Amino acid sequence: MSTKETFGRYLEQFEVGEVIEHWPGRTINEADNTWFSLMTMNQHPVHIDANYASKTQHGQRLVVGTLVFSIVVGMSVSDISGHAI
Repeated sequence: MSTKETFGRYLEQFEVGEVIEHWPGRTINEADNTWFSLMTMNQHPVHIDANYASKTQHGQRLVVGTLVFSIVVGMSVSDISGHAI
């Protein structure tokens, strides 16, 4: 395959109902969550304070949702939007 074929597709190349699996996967760790919270100035203790979060219904810190979205979008570029320019 050429580079053009491996970096995303054009609209006409997608099929209705198609399942696109992104590889490799990515594990979000504690440092990722902490740094993202700091960079985005998210000060909610459920994301950055282990003591506070341990007393919530979840029992642990929660990953910031926008971090998850950002990683998924980044992983999708080579499969989906490489030709979107």
